[in-house]
Amino acid sequence: ITVMVTNFTYHSKLIDFLHVFTTINSLHLVLGLNNLKRVFGEKEDSKSSIQALQFIQSIIQADYRILAFPELNENGDLLGIEDIKLNLSNKVLISYLMTMDRIDNMESIDEELLSIRSEKALEQLNGDSSDWKEMVPSNLVNWLSENRIKQHATVRSN
Repeated sequence: ITVMVTNFTYHSKLIDFLHVFTTINSLHLVLGLNNLKRVFGEKEDSKSSIQALQFIQSIIQADYRILAFPELNENGDLLGIEDIKLNLSNKVLISYLMTMDRIDNMESIDEELLSIRSEKALEQLNGDSSDWKEMVPSNLVNWLSENRIKQHATVRSN
């Protein structure tokens, strides 16, 4: 299994890069709902529509699927793709992706992991703190430690 953890926010460019420079035939990208909100935007403006269309084009062209990692709301209820607040145009686009089996909610998740914030874990991983180990499943902690992933982790502010 190859795993890439990133805070890169230009998802369509990442998909295009992976499609052109790798030999991966079937790829499933896991994006949190917060990232999907960034891609599709809540506002009805041309920038968010163009960004959403570029994202969809990249997914379809590369023949990839997106798995939406859920989140918990303030009441502790599990939220999925259908709960994202979007403008009408982007709701139609999400619906199209779901119909084409290009995007779906991630199944069988460990709800304890939903409190982890990747930005915070990456920041701590890059620093001197070992607190990140509390945010990551134990088998992944060992793998990250053994592969010296700390040297490659970068935090970029958007």
